[in-house]
Amino acid sequence: MNRKQEKQEIIKSLITRLSNLASPTLIEPDPFKKWLRSVSQVLKNANMQNELKKWEELTPQLLHTDKSFYTSSIFKYVSSDQKLFAKEILLGFLAELSKDKLLDISIPAPEITSAVVELAINDVEILISTNGAVSGVDRIHTALHGYLRAVCTKENIPHTKDDSMTKLFKLLRQQHPAFQNIGVRSQDIEKILQSCAGIMDVLNPIRNSASLAHPNEDLLEKNEAMLVINVARTLLHYLDAKLK
Repeated sequence: MNRKQEKQEIIKSLITRLSNLASPTLIEPDPFKKWLRSVSQVLKNANMQNELKKWEELTPQLLHTDKSFYTSSIFKYVSSDQKLFAKEILLGFLAELSKDKLLDISIPAPEITSAVVELAINDVEILISTNGAVSGVDRIHTALHGYLRAVCTKENIPHTKDDSMTKLFKLLRQQHPAFQNIGVRSQDIEKILQSCAGIMDVLNPIRNSASLAHPNEDLLEKNEAMLVINVARTLLHYLDAKLK
């Protein structure tokens, strides 16, 4: 393993630890802040001076942010915005190390979620940064599909485990209260939503036949893989904002 790979592994381990942070307890009321402080020590011990300098410039924004909220006088719970910001800093380090900058459309931390969705979202960013865009196509497909299923479950919209993304999206548009009013230019917005359904319909064969989900010989090119990923990211952004 060369030096670049060592650095990448260190950063990936920090991201994994962030994703697996325990809930606050009486003994450890603020595990997120403890994790934040540990990052500086890890980067220092690994002699990652450039990353350490950038991290220490940005850490105060997280330590003293006003985005935290309290559910009691004892425990401090960290908002998803804080975790997402910390994660994006580390993903930026990965992108620099791989000399393959991430595009600007990040994946949201959805309010309606499941373990499958959270794991897939975490995997996508790491895979893009370390192995290239095509490696993230399968996981973004899983994240979007899992998200649609989680929303249907939360809203008690009847569906089956075998329903496709297109079917789940159709059910949401027909039965979710948020879609009963789509505002001005509703006919135009409806056309856009229908086009989104068409996009979802082709994501499945792309995932099955041109990604690393299966041992396919013909894979998407980098730019087309990023197109697929960013389209799915955009849909997640819209749906999470619309349905929460």
